Amino acid sequence: MERLAADERFEEASEVRDRLRALVSALARARQERWLLEAGRLEIHVEGRRMAFRSGALERRGDEEGYELPLSFEVWDEVRAVLGWLRGKPTRVVAADAPPSEPIAGGATLARLRRRLDEPRGASRR
Repeated sequence: MERLAADERFEEASEVRDRLRALVSALARARQERWLLEAGRLEIHVEGRRMAFRSGALERRGDEEGYELPLSFEVWDEVRAVLGWLRGKPTRVVAADAPPSEPIAGGATLARLRRRLDEPRGASRR
């Protein structure tokens, strides 16, 4: 990307940047979805509410079976909405079949790439 820009091939550099941004976002989303789905039955306390999930599915009546990866289009919106709602809120895990976690490997690299891709043009590189 930087080489293309240095060679004044700006349109190609922009395409590479956009593709890389899409890939980084997809990988980060997949990591977030995985911890919710792989926790099995997960009970959390957030904003004064107690909520329960079974493999990523919000338990409403207790009869949800849960979801599997890869997510189908029918359930993708629900899982994304839950993760978006939880982001930035103080959340306490009350119970879980498996501890919710994301793999350590690659997380810092994804965060660094995301920050770099979101920098305004011309910003200094570290």
